[in-house]
Amino acid sequence: MLKEAFLAGMGAVYLTKDKAEKIAQELIKRGELAKEDRSDFVARLMDDMEKQKSRLKEKFEEELNSMVKEANLITRDEYNELLSKVNELNARIVELENKLNKD
Repeated sequence: MLKEAFLAGMGAVYLTKDKAEKIAQELIKRGELAKEDRSDFVARLMDDMEKQKSRLKEKFEEELNSMVKEANLITRDEYNELLSKVNELNARIVELENKLNKD
């Protein structure tokens, strides 16, 4: 569900170069953009879209991390750390059992 919300948000700020070119062409037709400014306009538009996508991704990650913490869920890193500790303890138990069996 969170992934779908994120993707929907990305769709809202997603702009292809073709679409940016069409916008520029429309502005030129209406006299709101000079032909010689077209490539700069498209480049700025695409740069703005990339910045917005980056900000949206950061915001999504922040919100997701906040929800994980509020729900008392563990992160993958925390899980891996716990798994490593369990494996270490299991190895120690086997080691101690082997010592007891030798005696």
